[in-house]
Amino acid sequence: MGQKYRAAYLSGPAMFEIREARAPDKLLPGYFLGDVVCCAICGSDRGFWTAGIKKNVLGHEMTVTVTDPGDTHLNAGDRVCMFPGIPCWECESCRQGRDNICTTIYYKGYTGLSADGGYAEKYMGPGAYAVKVPDHVSSQAAALTEPLATAVHAVRQSSVRLGDKVLVIGAGPIGLYCADLAKRAGASLVVISEYSASRLAEAKKRSALVTYGRETAIKNKNFLGTDPICDLRNSFPQIAPREAPQRLDPTPVLLKNKVFQQINENLGCGLPRQPTLDGYYEASDPELIAQLKAAGGDKGNGGGFDTVFECAASAAGYATAAAVTKYAGEVIMVGLSAKPTDIVTQMYALREIRVVPSMGYTWKEFQKALALIAGGAVRPERYVTKTVGLNELQAAFEHLFHDPANADLKILVEPNQSSQASAHGEKNDEKI
Repeated sequence: MGQKYRAAYLSGPAMFEIREARAPDKLLPGYFLGDVVCCAICGSDRGFWTAGIKKNVLGHEMTVTVTDPGDTHLNAGDRVCMFPGIPCWECESCRQGRDNICTTIYYKGYTGLSADGGYAEKYMGPGAYAVKVPDHVSSQAAALTEPLATAVHAVRQSSVRLGDKVLVIGAGPIGLYCADLAKRAGASLVVISEYSASRLAEAKKRSALVTYGRETAIKNKNFLGTDPICDLRNSFPQIAPREAPQRLDPTPVLLKNKVFQQINENLGCGLPRQPTLDGYYEASDPELIAQLKAAGGDKGNGGGFDTVFECAASAAGYATAAAVTKYAGEVIMVGLSAKPTDIVTQMYALREIRVVPSMGYTWKEFQKALALIAGGAVRPERYVTKTVGLNELQAAFEHLFHDPANADLKILVEPNQSSQASAHGEKNDEKI
């Protein structure tokens, strides 16, 4: 019989139940078994939790330590983060390199959706889509590769250029990651708006500059010029049909630059400073539009923000975007909602504002996201405000999605740790 472990199953609408499960006696070809180090709560899980009809274990933002590599390219002890989908690589989208909109990706083995996910002590998944985590990257940061990849795709969908002005609507994790990446992409002004004053205050506190110590910079030199994330040995066993995707060199160009390395070595300044935002606005303020127009430089002459990332999926968000985006600007549709959302199209048409949808991320963009973390360009874990054990999962969901006073940005679940919720401080750990 396989090993026993605990997992969180939905027992009804908005209700988790911790039950015993068993690992399989024999792994499927191309699959591995591991211990879940941590799994982050994603807003997309809210709908499944509320409905209570999913039989699979939820959770798709995770880091796993391999215990049984099976016949995969992995080794016992490897830490991996999971690309949750399994693209077909045969449909029109996949053949165009747009596997994020593969016609079957959400129905065929998607982790935490159509296959068991990370709200459990153990996880079994396809080795082909397990990406090795570099030694200097913390498990907490690696687990956030998935939501960061969503922001990577959104920014790549945009036309953000050097010197542009950017507004992000919604200060949730995805919105904050979009803001950080827009700064990294060269935007000269990045501001964010949020309805919850408490969440906005928490986002402002955690968006403050974070630097790394000299010791961390020296440790990270082991990563420069190497490819410890992606092992090409037997990378796609029996999982990806026909033409398997290429794994990318995750080493950022910035960190390959010898001059930059020498500056770090001489000054001991570590990795690049984290981006900080230029303005924080309460969306409930009746003067919001006027404030944003002033920030975006709209003087009644067609000016305004070059790009707006709408991450709230709300009618109010799209109304705000239409009012403050410059003529011929763009609004990136990042937030998702299954409910109808009213949008006044006249404002968009009169200004010829382009609305660009952004859905998930590709396999390559997932690897790029981990490369950004490994290279120190972003620290997604700085927005983690709480860690909980598996027994606190139900309370964490209730707090995150039902408590009007909630100020948490991102909550991590550590299924194999003691069950006691704790606040997540802003530590300057040795690992990123």
